Amino acid sequence: MTTRFRKAGVHATYLQVPDKLSIYWIEMVKEQGANKLLTNCPPCILSVEQGLELMRKSGEPVECGIFDFYKVFSRAFGEGEEGVGGT
Repeated sequence: MTTRFRKAGVHATYLQVPDKLSIYWIEMVKEQGANKLLTNCPPCILSVEQGLELMRKSGEPVECGIFDFYKVFSRAFGEGEEGVGGT
């Protein structure tokens, strides 16, 4: 077991596990016919972005977007980039 530093924090795991998991999530989304993910989990956003980058580097065409629930919700209610209660 090793420690790997990632954008979202420290993962004490085998090096390839977080990347494989995010690629698995992306493949599940593609199988369902979706091309967008919505989550309220910042580490999940970073992990999926890393998975998308790895898939693109390997030459696999991937059209998938990931969105932060709170940003989408805030924009839908006219709060803009500042978030709920922003000025």
